[in-house]
Amino acid sequence: MLQESEVLNILSKYNNQRQNILFILKEIQNNDEDKEIKEEYCKIISREMDITLAKIYEIITFYSMFSNNKQGKYVIEICGSGPCYVSKSKEIVDYLEEKLEIKIGQTTTDNMFTLKLTSCMGSCDISPAMRIGEKVYGNLTRKKVDEIIE
Repeated sequence: MLQESEVLNILSKYNNQRQNILFILKEIQNNDEDKEIKEEYCKIISREMDITLAKIYEIITFYSMFSNNKQGKYVIEICGSGPCYVSKSKEIVDYLEEKLEIKIGQTTTDNMFTLKLTSCMGSCDISPAMRIGEKVYGNLTRKKVDEIIE
């Protein structure tokens, strides 16, 4: 868990400016051991930036890149947009759920992987696609998924 001073340092890095809220939340989440934006962090942000807690939670729940729940070390985001769906992303979702023994929105018991369905990642030309961290993988097949997970 981040200390208040660490959250304040992140806020300071972005000059406590509201237009930087997405960057602030992303950095806080990335630096949290559970890869989540905890309530304590939201309270600090609310106080320091004069933003209501409701607004902060609205942002966290609107963007799929954020989570206020514990996540695995690797968050696998599978694109669920139209082009990926047509390119059989559902088969990739089903395969990952089977392989990792979890459903979308869940985390493996060893806390290594969390599966999420996300909106378009702008990778329609290589659909079906998924993202792990900042890296996007495309033209997915079962074999390619196995190689990526290993």
